[in-house]
Amino acid sequence: MCDCDIARVVLQGESRVLDLGRTTQVVPRELRNALQVRDGGCAFPGCGPKARWCHAHHIVHWVDKGPTAIHNLVLLCPRHHRLVQSTDATRRITVRGNPHDGTLTFHRPDGTRIRPWTEKLLADDLDLAAAA
Repeated sequence: MCDCDIARVVLQGESRVLDLGRTTQVVPRELRNALQVRDGGCAFPGCGPKARWCHAHHIVHWVDKGPTAIHNLVLLCPRHHRLVQSTDATRRITVRGNPHDGTLTFHRPDGTRIRPWTEKLLADDLDLAAAA
């Protein structure tokens, strides 16, 4: 047992993988398929690229002990994925909440929430979307 890993794998229904714990940060096909069904595409407010063009993003980064699990993953298009992972704090968008229960929100560098497009649009939201 000295040179082995123990992996927790949570399954749903017909062996659909929904949680791989901390063994790997790579999102397997089954989990990605579940993300595509749940998110449908980029989860950023007002964005519309198809799911097949999106990246699976760990909300709590894997390095920071975030699990490779459906409740800690969200689909983002390459443009919004770059903003979320930006090293420039003046442009970095943060993701909070749990997409599985609908509490996922996106926040500007100053901490204010980026409003969903279904709410009244703010000029700042339009500027941020255009800059992305």
